[in-house]
Amino acid sequence: MWRDDERGGALVSDEPTIVTSYADPADVTDGALAALRRFLHRLGKDTNQGEVGLVVDDAYLPITQFDEG
Repeated sequence: MWRDDERGGALVSDEPTIVTSYADPADVTDGALAALRRFLHRLGKDTNQGEVGLVVDDAYLPITQFDEG
């Protein structure tokens, strides 16, 4: 459930999709992180999401503004 501030704070119920992935720390390079960032921004924009979240080491990182292109 999430709060839609654009509709006066109405509560919206939905079924989120959760993808779990693991990576060897040696594979977490600047290039890999840049590719992940591009993917998450494109995913959020192309699917018209209000937020895409990423969890790294138990820290939730929300993305609410998506890059163009």
